[in-house]
Amino acid sequence: SQYASGDVDGALETYDALIAYDEKDANAYYTRGCLRLQRGEGELAFEDFSNAVAYNSEDYELYINIYKNLAAYHLNEQGEEYLNRAFSIKGDSAENLAYRGELYLLLGEYENAITELNAALEKGRTEANLVLAQTFEAQGDVTTAETYYRAYVDSGAADSKTMNALAEIAMAKFDYVSALNYINQGLAMEQVTNKREL
Repeated sequence: SQYASGDVDGALETYDALIAYDEKDANAYYTRGCLRLQRGEGELAFEDFSNAVAYNSEDYELYINIYKNLAAYHLNEQGEEYLNRAFSIKGDSAENLAYRGELYLLLGEYENAITELNAALEKGRTEANLVLAQTFEAQGDVTTAETYYRAYVDSGAADSKTMNALAEIAMAKFDYVSALNYINQGLAMEQVTNKREL
């Protein structure tokens, strides 16, 4: 709430207090690291991110989110270190396979991503359709990407960002009727995180 209202200093003080209360609060370290990165305090941010994964080393999303934050500030090389560290998480559950597929996608290792994601799909992880779509789209194979986007929509798990991605594919094919249909579906969803984009 403090951060959203523009009180970054107050938010940092609150995170300091949370960490003082619980020195192993990985989420507090992660979020404080994001704020410090935004303020240009790179070394302090790296320290916080390091503590976050030290206290929550089995959370794929934490590694991925740290990577995305660092990449947003053109620190891809440092971010990729976190992606590679995430491979230390072991297990062959559908969830693990799907997350590993996403790690490979972010690293640009598309063949490995497809292998892991297909294995996740075989184990019933329908959310893997979305990452497969993104993997094929990243390679320029829009036709295959569309197939996986549609499968993700049909599974009932789609969000407004997925509808926007389908709309963009349809627009590229000059299929404006379908594009408008996807846009309207996206805007009608309960949670629309990309309203302006739609």
